[in-house]
Amino acid sequence: MSRPVVAFDLDGVLLRTDSFTRLVIVRLTGSPARLLEGIVLSPLLLGLAAFRTTRARAFALSARVALRGLDEPGYIALAARVGAQLAAPGGPVMVDGVATVRAHQAAGAHVVVVTASEHHLARAFLDAAGLAEVDLLASGLGHGDRFGRDARHNRSEHKVAALRAAGLTEVQVAYSDSLSDLPLLADAARAVLVNPSRRVLAAATRRLGTPPDVVRWR
Repeated sequence: MSRPVVAFDLDGVLLRTDSFTRLVIVRLTGSPARLLEGIVLSPLLLGLAAFRTTRARAFALSARVALRGLDEPGYIALAARVGAQLAAPGGPVMVDGVATVRAHQAAGAHVVVVTASEHHLARAFLDAAGLAEVDLLASGLGHGDRFGRDARHNRSEHKVAALRAAGLTEVQVAYSDSLSDLPLLADAARAVLVNPSRRVLAAATRRLGTPPDVVRWR
């Protein structure tokens, strides 16, 4: 008998911050020239990120700006450093979220984090947070000569597709804080919103057709 599948988003569920944005800031602030370019492009990036149809383009462009001049091994080292910082005591870890992951694991569930954040960064955070056994489906930046140019954004309906491609077709519980994850929440037997505002809860209820469960995590 297969184990029940429980899916968690990362940012806003296990972290109180946007993990890839944190990495981009660390990278940009390490060079005055990169920081200036990031400031100049920020109105464009924010504009692209504001619309569902162009968010993947914003992700790819921000990655290209921040990672220019950095090869794949260098990026992996940077991701490992930032991931460990995110998991450090006093950092933005949502302790209730991590505790819930561990509770599901203890109950025998197959826990998977499905995130729009980048794979190496998310993996480094999970490992540093003591969640090395949790599976991960995340965005990617390409490999080898295509590193930084073949960005793959694991967001919205792409999360459901990634789960199915991994053979995880029946999700028992899905945790998210974002309306962008409505396809994932709708695909699960039980949908859970983490720390939603009234507006987000009302919109999710309307679009799911039934009120999701709500948790208030710190």
